[in-house]
Amino acid sequence: SDLMAAELDKRGPGARAARLSQALLGEGQEDASRRACSIAWDASTKDQDLAAHLLREGLELTALRAAFGPGGEPDRAEEFLHATTRLDPERAPAWGALASLALLDRNYVPAKRYLRAGLALDPFEPSLRWTQCQLALAAERPSSHDLEDALAGLERVLANSPSTELLLQRARCQLKLRRYAPARETLERVGQLLHTRPEVEVLRAQALRGQGEEGAARLAEERAAQLGPERRRAREQRLELGRAEHREQRLV
Repeated sequence: SDLMAAELDKRGPGARAARLSQALLGEGQEDASRRACSIAWDASTKDQDLAAHLLREGLELTALRAAFGPGGEPDRAEEFLHATTRLDPERAPAWGALASLALLDRNYVPAKRYLRAGLALDPFEPSLRWTQCQLALAAERPSSHDLEDALAGLERVLANSPSTELLLQRARCQLKLRRYAPARETLERVGQLLHTRPEVEVLRAQALRGQGEEGAARLAEERAAQLGPERRRAREQRLELGRAEHREQRLV
């Protein structure tokens, strides 16, 4: 930690740390990435050059990513992001990142405020529309008005970015609004884009049950139960094979 602080101080803490943090994250070294961000921020509180560099390089999401996982510091990420929005209030991804942080902490009022700011700047950003749906769904009593707005926003983005994650958000909103037939159509479209997974079958079961197809709903739930453990086992087997190959290469 002392060596890292000396290196950052010598080369310019903000610019150096943002690059270092991103590189460390790319290598899976999240703890080291968080330390780099924290040390640089502490060293540059007067001129806020870390926030400025995050802004110049479009790395505001680095602060968000570095905040999570074991030992993460969401409060520090929020500090980074607020500084970024002060330097450039028109930075839509920073507002979206702030909305995500607030949503994860169940602070719905500021999350809505940050999200509105981001959407006003970039209404076609997929991550903002995903967060809008998540916010509408997270309420204890979801508002039909908020769900309708979220769906309308999704449609604007899905026309150009038909991603599976956005389609799943559409299906969740449709189910919450009890639109079972459209939800089934959305889930069929998801199935055309990727191999099915447990979450898709769980949502499909909800849509089928909503239409009174209890038998088909139970079958979907059974598929969901079968897919979950099988996927985990397959992933574990691939990882073990990779480790074995790595050990063999080291012995050669």
